Amino acid sequence: IAGNYKRGSNSSCTGGGVEVENNATFNMYGGFIQDNHADNGGGVFVDAESTFNMYGGTIQNNSTNGDGWQNHGGGVLIEGGTFNMEGGTITSNRTGTGNGGGIAMRGSGGVATLSGENHEIVISNNISFGTGGGIFVNSGNTFTIGNGVSIIGNKAYQCPTEGHQTPGRGGGIFSTGTLKINGGTISNN
Repeated sequence: IAGNYKRGSNSSCTGGGVEVENNATFNMYGGFIQDNHADNGGGVFVDAESTFNMYGGTIQNNSTNGDGWQNHGGGVLIEGGTFNMEGGTITSNRTGTGNGGGIAMRGSGGVATLSGENHEIVISNNISFGTGGGIFVNSGNTFTIGNGVSIIGNKAYQCPTEGHQTPGRGGGIFSTGTLKINGGTISNN
């Protein structure tokens, strides 16, 4: 799923590649969600009471717009839904301005679990021009990281203007919600 562009008013367009809503479930076993663009959730958007299960594959090179500080989730945006990742890679995604270059949890009531017990999970080289280069977790959400998860080489910057890229907060992870780390590696962010 590649090369899609969604844009609306008031940061309303979500899920440039995949949008999961209305109690739906999306299962990803392989392949790519790449080079997509939206106001929020450049690659994937998971709405309340919906579920995205990722067993393999890659979410890469997706982005959000840079029109304001509400453009979250360059790779994946979870807004009250459920995101389960048991394998695969989320890499080289970015926010124009906003939080969570790789994965963002906005709103409340969302649940995300990364558990690489059987397959490796990599969250790498994502960029946020806000907070949480790799992962951003808003208050009222729960994010769990298990064994076999590597969060590496992600960056957060305060300003998207060329030449003014001062370090931001939470290169690997920024959380005001519930964060449970039961294993894995967080390095070089």
